[in-house]
Amino acid sequence: MEPKIPMPATPALPLPPAPARVPLAVGQRRTGLAAMALGGLLAVAAWGQPAAEQGVVVRIGISTREMANTNRADVQAAMKVWMKTFAREKNLDVDPDTVVFDSLGDMADALRLKELDVVTASTDEFLVLEKVASLPRVYAARVNGKVTEQYVLLVRGDRGFKGLEGLRGQSLVVLDSPRTTLAPFWLDAELMRGKLPVGAQFFGKVTHTGKLNLAILPVFFRQAGAALVTRAGFETAVELNPQLAKELRIMAGSPDLIPSLTAYRSGGNLLVADNYRKEAARLREDPAGKLILDLFQIEGVTELQPSDLVQTRDFLAEYARLKASASRRGAAP
Repeated sequence: MEPKIPMPATPALPLPPAPARVPLAVGQRRTGLAAMALGGLLAVAAWGQPAAEQGVVVRIGISTREMANTNRADVQAAMKVWMKTFAREKNLDVDPDTVVFDSLGDMADALRLKELDVVTASTDEFLVLEKVASLPRVYAARVNGKVTEQYVLLVRGDRGFKGLEGLRGQSLVVLDSPRTTLAPFWLDAELMRGKLPVGAQFFGKVTHTGKLNLAILPVFFRQAGAALVTRAGFETAVELNPQLAKELRIMAGSPDLIPSLTAYRSGGNLLVADNYRKEAARLREDPAGKLILDLFQIEGVTELQPSDLVQTRDFLAEYARLKASASRRGAAP
């Protein structure tokens, strides 16, 4: 059986049953630490005031989709070091308790039972979690000056593909990273708008890679029909190798979407948002803060306003409608 593009639960779907929580050990890619870094920063900064409470356990839940092949032990070690660095400056004794959830239902259950103080999840998962508990303050990691990503479908310009229909039966390489969690949603939405099947039902083969060059180069060398990557990643690759721009073309591109979010649970321990804003604003000015941001490959974090999420929410609502419509037509996505 060919591998399929992963299609996690959408906001329109009911929560899956909640099995016993089991931390998921995953692969070995460091970029997933950006999501953990964001959750850790929220947790530590929130404890900046008051300083009287010691020995605090900060409970952080993260979706496995945000890990992007990162080794769990490395993540936990990095989280402890980072949080202790900030806590030491404020004479606090803060211990992070980080749990990786491989089930959205499981994570929602923990949030419902008030077992989590901070959650980090892909945006489609977040829209489900916010129905379980109040998550009033929402933050996103900033990369390349933006909290959003655009996704592009790359093909060779000389292969003569005419629209998405021309890719039927071709092989597809998908870039996996914390910044591409919504990329499969966008591509399937494009296919469903054209009344086409999705995933491996449409493509002859779908493979995944955590490395940008391993997604783009197979298309360049005619070993794959198309690649699904970020626009920013493709532009960086072109800067390093201008030949890519001459041989490859963007068949389709997405709007700006926010791939993942981090938030406090309302009523939990972590309510000092004003202090967080101060800490987030000065991270680049502090040597330890700059080192941590560089390690986690993010530039900083941004508190979002409701309007910032409108386009992403609208897209996910459209995706859910398209998926439901496809299912009614008997073309189950």
